[in-house]
Amino acid sequence: MVVGHSRFPHSRGVVSATACAVYLILCEVFVVRASDWHQVRGAQMILAMKLISVAFDADQGTVKLPSLLEYTAYLYNVGTVIFGPWISFRDYLNICSSPGLSRGWLWTVIKSTGLAYCCLVTSACFSQWLIPTYYGKWWIAYRDAQSFRMSHYFVCFFSQATLAASGLGWSKTADGHVKWDASVSRPYYIELPRSLVEVVTYWNVPMHHWLKTYVFKTARPLGNFAAVLLTYAASSLLHVGGIYLFRV
Repeated sequence: MVVGHSRFPHSRGVVSATACAVYLILCEVFVVRASDWHQVRGAQMILAMKLISVAFDADQGTVKLPSLLEYTAYLYNVGTVIFGPWISFRDYLNICSSPGLSRGWLWTVIKSTGLAYCCLVTSACFSQWLIPTYYGKWWIAYRDAQSFRMSHYFVCFFSQATLAASGLGWSKTADGHVKWDASVSRPYYIELPRSLVEVVTYWNVPMHHWLKTYVFKTARPLGNFAAVLLTYAASSLLHVGGIYLFRV
């Protein structure tokens, strides 16, 4: 982004996105061992999303280009650097005016942590117990998919807990009350969806917002097909470094 700011002041988002894509591909394929890269891929994905979002927001004038200290603090914020979720730089600045400790804050942290560990236990233990291997291939396929979804919910709920614990993920209602309402995933709309759109939207709410804002809308002038294709490519690259279909 520094190079883009000095050499391409109006295309910092595109330059940053290209640099991040090249970096992720090189690490995935050539530089880092697969076993080591798998352990840090999620954190690298969050860092890339933050870098790209700041660059595009600076291009659009919605945020002022942060200083090195502000930028480093945003990238390595303790509440989001490991499990996520992605938050915009504008939302991150709310940490300076965080309402502090309260019963609502404590309940959010405890509830999210409790839900996270319920999902973890279900994924690691209960799924295998409820549907043994002799039930048939379709039941086994459902069990494996359910276990995968529960492990995803664990990460999402735990990231909600760390986000709230760091003083982020809150908003004010019209009457001025503080509401800790950050949502990373909404399992109800995934387990009982009315359409596939709900699954895509609520599987990872911050990721959906990021892809829609910084990839789809940016590529929309190229046409809807190109925008959808680039959005899918960006999602695949951030998650696994390639074009893969996941079983959900």
